[in-house]
Amino acid sequence: MHYWNDINPNNNKEWLKIKDHCTALPEYAQTLHFSGHRDYEHFDDTLHLAALPVGIYVLEFSSPQTPPTRARYHVSGLRVIAQSLPHLKTRYVVVDVHTGHPIPQANLRLTYSQGWNKPDKIVELTCDAKGETCADNVPHEPYKVFAFTSADKYCPSTSG
Repeated sequence: MHYWNDINPNNNKEWLKIKDHCTALPEYAQTLHFSGHRDYEHFDDTLHLAALPVGIYVLEFSSPQTPPTRARYHVSGLRVIAQSLPHLKTRYVVVDVHTGHPIPQANLRLTYSQGWNKPDKIVELTCDAKGETCADNVPHEPYKVFAFTSADKYCPSTSG
């Protein structure tokens, strides 16, 4: 589930791990031509994507002169709001991106660094009926926060 959040599709070793799990979506493929620019010229442009269902996608960009470049693209209806509270507490609310309303029973996976050469500490929390939960007795913020529900496991991890 959260494994994809740690994959860099431009790293060939990591790309080989996920490549066979990817499904081509030819209905979303686009071919763009950028004429009028010299080979060495740097320029910006815009790519418009059709609406995609929730999921994690790998976008691949290529040209005849360069190897493909890939980017991980998350489509999710979840976002996390965090608020630091007194006494080493942090309040989390998982909200729907379209309505802004809290999502009851959403889940959070918090990843804390334990220091150099020590395994990370992972804390899993479930939100209450108001879409809220609190992490207690935490001396520092997690370096990753991952929100998910049974229907949406695609929210990108956020840095704490």
